[in-house]
Amino acid sequence: MRKERIVFDYRHYFLRSVVFLYYHLGENGFLILLGVVTGLVTGVGAGAMKLGAARLSEFAPYLREHGWLLPALLLPAAGLAGAFLLGRLLLRRRPATSLSWVIYDLQEKQPEMSWLETFSHIFTSAVTVGLGGSAGLETPSVLTGAAIGSKTGWLCRLSVDKRGTLMVCGTAAGISAVFGSPIAGALFALEVVFPRQARRRLVPILLSSAGAAIIAELIFGSGSMFKVPSAPWPFHSLPYFILLGILCAFVGVYIIQLNYHFGNRLKKAFPNRWVRLGIGCAGLAGLLWLFPILAGDGYNFVQMLFSGADKNHLQSWNHGCNLLLLSLAAVLLKVVGTVFTLECGGDGGIFAPTMFTGAFTGFLLARLVNDFTGLELSEANFVAAGMCGVFTSSLRAPLTGIFLIVEVTGDFMLMIPLMIVSGLSYFTAKFFEPYSVYTKVLGEKHLIEAIPLQQINRHTPVGDAIETDFSAVGAQTPLAELRATGESAKITYLPVIDANRKLLGIVMPDRLAAATDPKLTAAALMMEPLLTLSPKDDANKAQISFEIYGLDYLPVIDGGKFIGFVPKTRFEPAPAAGEATA
Repeated sequence: MRKERIVFDYRHYFLRSVVFLYYHLGENGFLILLGVVTGLVTGVGAGAMKLGAARLSEFAPYLREHGWLLPALLLPAAGLAGAFLLGRLLLRRRPATSLSWVIYDLQEKQPEMSWLETFSHIFTSAVTVGLGGSAGLETPSVLTGAAIGSKTGWLCRLSVDKRGTLMVCGTAAGISAVFGSPIAGALFALEVVFPRQARRRLVPILLSSAGAAIIAELIFGSGSMFKVPSAPWPFHSLPYFILLGILCAFVGVYIIQLNYHFGNRLKKAFPNRWVRLGIGCAGLAGLLWLFPILAGDGYNFVQMLFSGADKNHLQSWNHGCNLLLLSLAAVLLKVVGTVFTLECGGDGGIFAPTMFTGAFTGFLLARLVNDFTGLELSEANFVAAGMCGVFTSSLRAPLTGIFLIVEVTGDFMLMIPLMIVSGLSYFTAKFFEPYSVYTKVLGEKHLIEAIPLQQINRHTPVGDAIETDFSAVGAQTPLAELRATGESAKITYLPVIDANRKLLGIVMPDRLAAATDPKLTAAALMMEPLLTLSPKDDANKAQISFEIYGLDYLPVIDGGKFIGFVPKTRFEPAPAAGEATA
């Protein structure tokens, strides 16, 4: 009884403190305080994750130096198996490895994450990435931050909406802590995780991101993540930045498609998790034996590109075509290693692989142009721009891509090229693939709501939304009858048709209300349809037509005959709860 009494008192006084702070700080002030707490705790967790991965990454060079080549080759597979066993046996379950379901839970107003997620990624991702798994620490850091935010809100008995806000704060803090980039962290929450919620709670998100960046600086020191030689970009390089933006779009689409389809193939071909673990270990070991540069997050190799690609692993390939082939392999195969890592038991994210792939994409283009045209493009500039472009096209976060690269390189001179590459890669990729690497799985399962229509109903035919309870009139119908019909009709647009159901025109409600001459007929009042749709047209075309013409209904014609209207309301996503009152 004594022990139970102590627990009760602890909770009682804690909740009294919550009420006291909430009352004196107000809703916004209290959320800001909890956002800062979330950011600070997330910063500590992300720091521990990075330190653990850094220490474990020292094993492979040590083994190679002492001639233990086979154990060094098997380390990534050991990391994969270690993370799998840690999640399955010790932690009783495998932690999430993607932001997809966090995005979905926030949209569905279910901001609940387990206590496991607040610490498990610190261990499993450090083991996976530190021992050579082909993934990054950013997604685990973001998931850790989201879980910390969720549980902070739960402890304080906050509403679902406010817990969602703290989850978004945690995601921003996760990016900020890993990269030391508070602006990019906040923008990531705005663009990727939950845009509508993030805009309403901008201040807590900004301060949470700043708090995580402060912790990261205390642990790792100040300074940019990459050491980049500062070089101006001449005007004659502008066409090649444009070309790079388009190229990065296709690379991003390739990453999204391969990540989704190859991952699904592995799951279907090897439904047993233990068998899939074995396949992943073998596949990853073989891939890294052929191309060691695919190990880990790859940021050390990106730094080599910034420095001139003249060190260790890249030096032996630095002979013209050989280096180009290596770069091409890095662009095409990094995501393969990532899928082996994440789908077969490891813990990590797609974040770092997109930046690694983008770096080699930019380097490959610049080196090809320099070799075959005689120009002297700054390869470092194109490495940075490529990172921005592939990141943007894969995650659909143009502003995050721009400011992330600026913050991790410390080079503001590239702002204009980054804007060009980011914008072109974003819109080009969106044309060919409507989903990001995180929302692809949600879109294919039709789980995404309240997002742009071209992503929800892109392939839905107009025929599924036709309303046929209209009131048709003839061309000689008098004004009095038109008004009587309009008052009783569900659809106030009155179609004027002939005996063969050919659409002659439409009597609009405003023209009908303004008519005063009783001798007027439908033929005098009707307007020719500005646009007609076919039942086979997709919803994307309908939405665009409604937006351009500003109409509430559009007529549908099939085989020359009028068959009904489609309403604008069927092609508008419902606003998120709370947005209308924001």
